[in-house]
Amino acid sequence: MNNLEKNYGETNFITGMRAYAALAVVLIHSGGAGLRELGLLGNFLADLGRTGVYVFFVISGYSVSVSYSKSQAYSIYLVRRLFRLAPIYYFWLEASGWNKQAPAPVLPAEVAAKTSEKYHEAYRQLTGQQFHAE
Repeated sequence: MNNLEKNYGETNFITGMRAYAALAVVLIHSGGAGLRELGLLGNFLADLGRTGVYVFFVISGYSVSVSYSKSQAYSIYLVRRLFRLAPIYYFWLEASGWNKQAPAPVLPAEVAAKTSEKYHEAYRQLTGQQFHAE
């Protein structure tokens, strides 16, 4: 019989929480994935995604630091990260359909505006001040 459980070592206690946080991030970035149509409860669940972003970053930072601390050398750590992240990066780069010729595809104005709003809100929440571009 196959054992389907993966052992994450020192981060076992937090790995499941990271998965839930990642799901919450997907929910908020997808506009609630249809949950908002369920009314108050759906909006509440979709809005949990905002918290998921912060939780995911904190847990990921912890996991990366544990992974790095176990490496024999910084170069070994970087090579392992490269082999872990590069395949999926290049897969999605190919899947995007971009011909890799200048100029790069134009980011739709509404996407840029919404992203900017989210960063300004994150700045406000972290610093307690409004962001003012100079």
